[in-house]
Amino acid sequence: MSLVLNPLQNCLAKEIKLPKKLSVGDIKKQFPGARVLKVSPEEFEVYKRRYAENVPVVVPVANRTYNPCSFDKGYQPGSLIEQKAQYYSEHPEPMPGLDFDTNWWNWSGSSSDGKEILVIVAVIGVVVVAALVVYSVSYIVTMAQAGFKCEVWRDLGARFSYVQDNSNTQIRSGRMNGLYYSQGFIVPFGVMGLTGEVGQHDLNMTVKATSEERQFKGAYFLAGPSFTIPFGRLGGPAFQIELLAGTSSESNIGLMSTLRLGVEFNIENRFSLGLNIGAALINVRDFDNYIRDNDQLNFLSGMATSFRW
Repeated sequence: MSLVLNPLQNCLAKEIKLPKKLSVGDIKKQFPGARVLKVSPEEFEVYKRRYAENVPVVVPVANRTYNPCSFDKGYQPGSLIEQKAQYYSEHPEPMPGLDFDTNWWNWSGSSSDGKEILVIVAVIGVVVVAALVVYSVSYIVTMAQAGFKCEVWRDLGARFSYVQDNSNTQIRSGRMNGLYYSQGFIVPFGVMGLTGEVGQHDLNMTVKATSEERQFKGAYFLAGPSFTIPFGRLGGPAFQIELLAGTSSESNIGLMSTLRLGVEFNIENRFSLGLNIGAALINVRDFDNYIRDNDQLNFLSGMATSFRW
């Protein structure tokens, strides 16, 4: 059966009995501007009763969760069937959505911000450094008790580091440039040393929620264990790992710590050039009420050059 609706009043205009072979297009030609809806006999009775009660006809919208063809033949005004038909025609259900924004390797600030990877690397790095410290100290103590002296290793160099972070709550960028001195002992796996670093930092920070910007400049002081593990002979290309901690002369910055993993290339066993990546923990007190604790962890990259004797 066909239902013809008045386009202005959205109510039943006329009940039409049409030949079976008459198309919807033919109906529209006969009633210009009207809406034509094909309905089942059960649905037609529902709309007819509503028209008799002077209730505007609500046309069910296609592709809804509820199937209007499931009407019972026995209609009663205000029945649950009619309520469902009206509700689903007036309240379309949203399509289920999928979140394609997650980027597990996004180092520039997705929902995961790349922090999961950075935290894992930082934790593993701290554990490795702690294990190397325990091993190296025990080795040096054992050698000293046996009356042997370990050969001394000294490095003096400069570092140029770039700090970067773009999380859900903040944006950080800046530089940490300084001089460092390292002195240590040659152990079976390479060199275990103690490194001290002084320099200047220039850190820019923006809180996304408030668009508040701050710039922090000052001197920093770091110290901690460092290790050089050669790929072959000592003095050749080597892997480096170090964990330093300290603070800054800037009053709004508390603890500062850096974990660096890098590769070093030597020239004539005296000069070296290295590239490194890692993490920098920078506790900015002025923003603690805006940012999450793990947002104090930043990506760190840079290069270093040194002279050894």
